[in-house]
Amino acid sequence: MASTQLGCNSVRFWRADQIAQKSPSPTVYQRSQHSPQKRQKKLRLTATSILEAQPTTEEQPQHYVWQGDDEFTNLNDRHDAAPIPLPPIKGPKRAVLVRHGQSTWNAAGRVQGSSNLAVLTPKGIAQAETTHALLEPERFDMLFYSPLARASQTATIVWGDRKGRIKELPSLREIDLYNFQGLLKHEGKARYGEQYRTWQTKAASFEIEGHAPVRELWHRASLAWTQLLRDAGDASSMLIVAHNAVNQAMVAAALGLPPTYFRRMLQSNAATTVIDLQPNGSSPPTATLNRLNQASLCPQLTPSLKWHP
Repeated sequence: MASTQLGCNSVRFWRADQIAQKSPSPTVYQRSQHSPQKRQKKLRLTATSILEAQPTTEEQPQHYVWQGDDEFTNLNDRHDAAPIPLPPIKGPKRAVLVRHGQSTWNAAGRVQGSSNLAVLTPKGIAQAETTHALLEPERFDMLFYSPLARASQTATIVWGDRKGRIKELPSLREIDLYNFQGLLKHEGKARYGEQYRTWQTKAASFEIEGHAPVRELWHRASLAWTQLLRDAGDASSMLIVAHNAVNQAMVAAALGLPPTYFRRMLQSNAATTVIDLQPNGSSPPTATLNRLNQASLCPQLTPSLKWHP
């Protein structure tokens, strides 16, 4: 693995045969001067459009029960099937994948999956602001974002006042974990025993409620690539704001890595991963993992960010 410096940031370049090694996990803690503001349903994105009176960790509803279907069921994208190849492209493209900042359920240690009860914590807002500062010099033609609140809030901050096309993409939601969603770790161990251990140690083989979450996710990530490359058109640089597991699957789908690579390409809160795609005639594009799990470690990048309780 080669490493270069961007200010005081380490930018790592990975070959596919190195992904199996332990991935880097930088942690970013910057302080925010913004208090939450009322969320806009549609993203007319500015860094100040995040919520006035967003619930705190203690106020946020914690009870979640999987009812057998949800708002994404009708999309019919939950299939235990192999990923489909990426479609051919006409010109080079860069995809910058960002994970959402710390959420209330991250802080509580709850399994989130594709549930939509969690929102950003003050720390999560600060992390997103740091990423906004890190990416401020970058030009993006288009933004794609997950419909889940923690990701759409992060997209609001990271995109800022940029001009360009914006699209919500439901296939970018986090991994569907069905009955595991909303559980604390000790609750999962107590209720599901060996099944929970399989999720922790052999996730690609894990099944629940007749579903194989990781294998389904790998297939859905390939659908997401197809959708966003189609919708991007001539756009050459795309910002994609989503989640840890689905971003891993997006990287794997682009590089042709199987579901057994799950958890080998972890993405920290508000960190960035960059995939470069080059045309390859009528075949799927050639994908290069330009950087993995990059985060700003430079306080001077965000001098105005201060903590406000």
